[in-house]
Amino acid sequence: MPTPEDDDTDEPQRSSSAECITLRILSHKFEAEYTHQCFDGEWIRGYQPYHVHGTHKSHANHAVASHEVHAMVTLSPSCDSCHVELSIRRKQKEQAVENRPKRRKLITVEENSTFEDSNDEEDEDEYQDDDEYGDESTNRGSETEDDHSDAGTTRHRRMHPDEILERLGRALPKICTNNKTLIEDDHLRKPIGKIVKTYTRPGKDGAADEEFILTLADSDEAADYHEQVQNLALFFIESADGVSLKQNNAGGYWKAMYLFQKRGTRRYALCGYLTLFHFSSPFRKPKPGIIVRVCQALLLPPYQRRGHGKAMLRAVHDMAEESDDIVEINVEDPAPGFIALRNRVDYELLAESLETDEPWLPPKYLKKTGFPTLADKDTTLAATMGRITTKQVQIAYELFKLQDLPTDNADLGKQYRLMVKKRLLKLHREQLSVCKTKEERQILLAEIWREVFRDYNAVLKKK
Repeated sequence: MPTPEDDDTDEPQRSSSAECITLRILSHKFEAEYTHQCFDGEWIRGYQPYHVHGTHKSHANHAVASHEVHAMVTLSPSCDSCHVELSIRRKQKEQAVENRPKRRKLITVEENSTFEDSNDEEDEDEYQDDDEYGDESTNRGSETEDDHSDAGTTRHRRMHPDEILERLGRALPKICTNNKTLIEDDHLRKPIGKIVKTYTRPGKDGAADEEFILTLADSDEAADYHEQVQNLALFFIESADGVSLKQNNAGGYWKAMYLFQKRGTRRYALCGYLTLFHFSSPFRKPKPGIIVRVCQALLLPPYQRRGHGKAMLRAVHDMAEESDDIVEINVEDPAPGFIALRNRVDYELLAESLETDEPWLPPKYLKKTGFPTLADKDTTLAATMGRITTKQVQIAYELFKLQDLPTDNADLGKQYRLMVKKRLLKLHREQLSVCKTKEERQILLAEIWREVFRDYNAVLKKK
């Protein structure tokens, strides 16, 4: 989605408001990635983070910040509740930092009008004055040395702590006033949904293997639970939006696939989820049926890069394989990371099929020294057998051919490049048509090819 973050300096650095937030689940700490759906301009008005790293467009607002803020969010292992501590202190001025003790205010949701370590009378008075907070205003009011209100400028009035908590709550499950220790130990007593797969991953630093469980839940089982946990997606998916699993109508129905870690008897912690929208495609050729669309995929940062995403997507394909009604799996507006994951999974499914009695492609395409373009009928047949789109069949085929391509054979490399470019020429015909000359089209096509080739090598982990 087009946002002010299109500036190259915004990526991959984190915004001002994102740097103010730390999340914790069990022994893991991690950071929010996106906050634009919670804080306008990705800045908590009147504040800056305790520690600023890198550069981001939102950091320009730090010039008018008078205080620093940090939110520590403790998620329950079930991820359907959390505890929030909000710490606030005056902005640390470079010329006054020397040996000055750092005073801070600690606000928790059960005591959002009580402040710890607030011996500074000026600070206490300021918090008792409700007019200190609010929307940006030209009413300057009384000013202190921290106001940063030079003549002729607009006063940036600080956001009230209650509003900070409310805005944080948009991306969090239910904020509880329970003792934080109770939240930290709030596991699910049983997994949500029907168990479809169980597997293990090696524990860290030589610890025992960890057990993980994949479940599939429908609206009756998961609606209320999902309404809480899906809020977290706003911190990690740029265009995240919520869905109601209860909204099943003639147009289709929802299911959710959850990944849980089993942490003992009747103790389960959420690691991530997929939302799956099922809808009928009665006129699809060559076979009508149900299409399953992966709409949202969230894997919490502590569980990333351990093969869980692949396990979840493979489980969706296994579900389709076992159903006579599901004819296709596709993905709604995938992020770059999920595109790479999807391409890897589809390539592996194609390669695995070639070792069976029902290969997706006929033998003429499997010779290592030939690079024939897939015929439409063969592409359609492979898509039907694999329950994927025809475009994904072509991508999986190109990855398959690249996997065995010798790096020291220029002639074979050229044949492969021409094969892929032929598909890209059709796929990007409209984009290429705006070029005024043949040379411009060749340059643009070459750029598209280089990007695809780079992505393919990343998927295959080839240098």
